[in-house]
Amino acid sequence: MGRAPKIDGRKSQEGGRGIVLPVLTADQIEEPADLSIDAAFAWQQAVASLVPGRALARADVLALEAACRAWGRWREIERQIGELGRKSGNLLAGEVSKTPNGHVQMSALRIAAKQALGEFTNLAKEFGMTPVSRVRTAGSAQGSLFDLPDVGS
Repeated sequence: MGRAPKIDGRKSQEGGRGIVLPVLTADQIEEPADLSIDAAFAWQQAVASLVPGRALARADVLALEAACRAWGRWREIERQIGELGRKSGNLLAGEVSKTPNGHVQMSALRIAAKQALGEFTNLAKEFGMTPVSRVRTAGSAQGSLFDLPDVGS
């Protein structure tokens, strides 16, 4: 005979090999105290967009924090790139730089911004925060990380 079926949603709380993961609901998730202003904004938007009653494993909360920190870094770097462009009067000042040989290359700030956005996007997919990931998980889709106005109305 096989095992008895799991009841009370325990199967959905298990993380492989029969290990039961501790879970938290949206009202139990606390915002990390040391988030930047932008990361805190992303955190508040992400937690508010969780489907009511959906539980997250503690490990998921850590991944959510990492995603929000990546978003905060991306926003700060983009601000710095824009500020460099405004100060110099050349909008490309923060986008590109010249090597000692005179070749034009992507600036270190642009590379860092690209990496931070990539990190956020990869983590955001796990929480249904991208359009494609919402379509793939239509049955249990999360709300959008950032609510956008409906322009079709």
